[in-house]
Amino acid sequence: MGLKHKTNREISLSDIMIGDNSSKIFLAFLKDKKFIDENHNLLVDQKSSFIRIHRFLKDNHIINPDFQDTTIIEAMENEYNTNFDKGTFSRAIIVKPNDFEGCILEELLQLFADFVRQ
Repeated sequence: MGLKHKTNREISLSDIMIGDNSSKIFLAFLKDKKFIDENHNLLVDQKSSFIRIHRFLKDNHIINPDFQDTTIIEAMENEYNTNFDKGTFSRAIIVKPNDFEGCILEELLQLFADFVRQ
């Protein structure tokens, strides 16, 4: 019996987002809004809001909707160097976005208008 050799590469946003440059555009947006730093470390303490933003991207087919939430969580953890537990994720996506998040989501709709129309 031989040992199976499996090469694991961490999944990132570029793996789950639709479009060649969509992850770069999104990360630049997050840096501009001071959600993340230059090294993609999460700067905000409201993980629930951050989760809802990513769910919005999935609902609008900017993040490929074929990916399960666990895969999206894994990509977020790898991209932002922090943990997002499944319980927080599950609770966050059922809560309606607050006014601030609504403004952010509107900006994202404008930024990704070409993707949303497809």
